[in-house]
Amino acid sequence: MKPNKKTSEELNSGLLEYGVKKTVRDEKKAVIGNRFVRLGFLKYKIKYFKHEDFTNYFGLETRVDLKIKVYKVKDLKMTQLIRIDNAYFDIVKMDDDLTGRFTYLYLQKRGGLDD
Repeated sequence: MKPNKKTSEELNSGLLEYGVKKTVRDEKKAVIGNRFVRLGFLKYKIKYFKHEDFTNYFGLETRVDLKIKVYKVKDLKMTQLIRIDNAYFDIVKMDDDLTGRFTYLYLQKRGGLDD
């Protein structure tokens, strides 16, 4: 992947999908499952946690599994799901960087779409 021209940083950890969970029903309107509806793709880079992340944002007892850096997009919301390599994550916190070009996502892993 090409480095970012302004910061020369590469978002090269992979490609994630963001979207929403949609309930699937049969002809009798009974719930038969859920499916992931993709709204878009984003390149991302895995970042390391700092002690300040927990003291400023969450608290030491909060479970956060992954911190990633993505390009800032308008249609990404905290209520959406993130899918990385068939694993699903909830967005716990979104934090824009100082330049306004990137967003840090703090993610918590889900067991699946039925959680």
